[in-house]
Amino acid sequence: MIQLLIQKVFAFTILITPLLNVPAQSEFSKDLKDYVFNLNSLFKNRTDFYKTETYIKNELLKFEEINKSLNDKESLLKGLSYMYDLRSKATNMAQYGFLNLRTNDAKENSDMLEMGDALLTEINAKFSAIEEKIRQLDKNEVDKWLKNDNRFKKYEKRINKIYFKAEHLLPSKEQKIVESFKQSAKAPYRIFKEFRKINSGPKITLGNEEVVLNFDSFNNFKRHEDKQKREKIISEYFKFLGTQKEVYAKLLLERIKADVHLGKLQKFDNGMDALWYMLDGMPKGSYNKMIDAVKKNSEVLQRYLKLKAKLLGLNEFSYYDFFSPNANIDKQIPINKAMEIAIKASKPLGIQYQKKLKKRLQANLFHIAPTEGKDKYYYGIFPAVGNGHSYTIMSYHNSIDDSSALTGATSLMMAWENIPEGMTSDTGDDPGIFANGLIYLGNLLHDDYLLKTSKSRQERIAILSATLERIWARFYRYVLITEWEIEIQKAILKNEVLSGIDLSKMYYILLKKYYRNAKFTEEASYEWMTYRVPFYSFEHQFWPAAMAGAATVFNKLKAGDSSGLKIMDVLGTSNLDMTYTLFKDAGIDMTSEEPYKQVTQLMTYLMDLLEEEI
Repeated sequence: MIQLLIQKVFAFTILITPLLNVPAQSEFSKDLKDYVFNLNSLFKNRTDFYKTETYIKNELLKFEEINKSLNDKESLLKGLSYMYDLRSKATNMAQYGFLNLRTNDAKENSDMLEMGDALLTEINAKFSAIEEKIRQLDKNEVDKWLKNDNRFKKYEKRINKIYFKAEHLLPSKEQKIVESFKQSAKAPYRIFKEFRKINSGPKITLGNEEVVLNFDSFNNFKRHEDKQKREKIISEYFKFLGTQKEVYAKLLLERIKADVHLGKLQKFDNGMDALWYMLDGMPKGSYNKMIDAVKKNSEVLQRYLKLKAKLLGLNEFSYYDFFSPNANIDKQIPINKAMEIAIKASKPLGIQYQKKLKKRLQANLFHIAPTEGKDKYYYGIFPAVGNGHSYTIMSYHNSIDDSSALTGATSLMMAWENIPEGMTSDTGDDPGIFANGLIYLGNLLHDDYLLKTSKSRQERIAILSATLERIWARFYRYVLITEWEIEIQKAILKNEVLSGIDLSKMYYILLKKYYRNAKFTEEASYEWMTYRVPFYSFEHQFWPAAMAGAATVFNKLKAGDSSGLKIMDVLGTSNLDMTYTLFKDAGIDMTSEEPYKQVTQLMTYLMDLLEEEI
């Protein structure tokens, strides 16, 4: 199961209707209530779900027999088929429960998710023994079977991943301990969520309003159009977090220590290398490339600060001005127009792609309706597993941000839906950098389409400002956090004792280095406590790399380079379906600095356009 954690950073909407050459009568509904997904590809009904639970439990009774007999070509095929069948069914159970729970928080949905997750955990623990047996087979012989027997084609990626990760996997009994430790390592994040939910500060006065200082009020007011109110809520909330820094530091350090320990258990030097390699196939230290690229091209970021200050009419740029809302054009994009935009924006990907996309948009694969009990902040795109479809959950408020998020979701969904028949994965594990890269590519295509079809200078300024902020938020912001985490991890590896004061000082030093031309107040050092994902894992480090991959493909498409089209066809056909090989098959080397240079080139191109407008 995948949860793509995408930050929404825009606070304006824009007039779209005159930008589109669409029929007066749209083929898509205007009513959000009509956008409820059909989960029949997972289970026809709940009775079918519970029957599958019974089926899996009965089939697991055959495990020992299948595991013992696995020693030749035919028994290997039988074991792989057994694994694929049960794992894909359990994954679909967990996904079905999760999709229902996120759109309706009824207890039965929570129970279904728990049931699916429990079965999946049991299956993965048992199957580690089968995978250990596979690692003991003669690899040269297995390679011959893969090459000469089409029956293995469906399982090729699974086998290749087993060998790819072999040196970092322990014997099955010990690997079970590792899998259990992965679950316990998430405890700091669970505590973080509950603590932030109940952790409120004093009331402050904003104009005629009294506001309680907590994360929700910070989110609601941090982009307030009134600069004084905006800076007051940010400053006061950061000061309040400063009083809580030791609690947050304890939770963050425990999470990073757990990932470092987990990395060492898997024979890595640290936790970051383990995550980048085991999830995305990225070589050791790959994350350093994006830090190096930012350092070498630091003037691009400084230029962006000056340009943002100019847009805001400021002589001096404060770090808090990053929170300022962009140009506000108080019009809306209804959902039916957003669907049309998604199709039209994908023109660079070809006519056949657009035709397929239209069918997918009409196939009830999205849950956009504002149903009771739905998590209105959640945005997730789920992979096609087994015989299931890819699904998306999001809320929609008629904004340019939501419209862009929709187009981004379609880009990733289309890649999963384009996987050749019979080649879909048996797990919900996604290649995180690659998957987010496709979403970001959709965002860039969306904004580029709006820019091309805009009718006024005001619209163009708003669109360009939004696109630049999107790139800054997902690239530069998280490169800085990655560098901060590298320093924390180094200290942990040296057994140094760190405090909330230490973490805040380290963060503040990096803020001043990255944004050297901005004005700061000391409470900005507590901003790190507002970021959720670092308390969960290092996965946010994938976002800058994803933006680099997206920028590379986007720049190719803009230049008329047809090699950019490869990105939509590699998923399911790569020999590993991990980020490194997927991008490599699309002609992009994510271990080089080149993709990261593409981000700075795109930023420069967009800033040139914006300066022409203002």
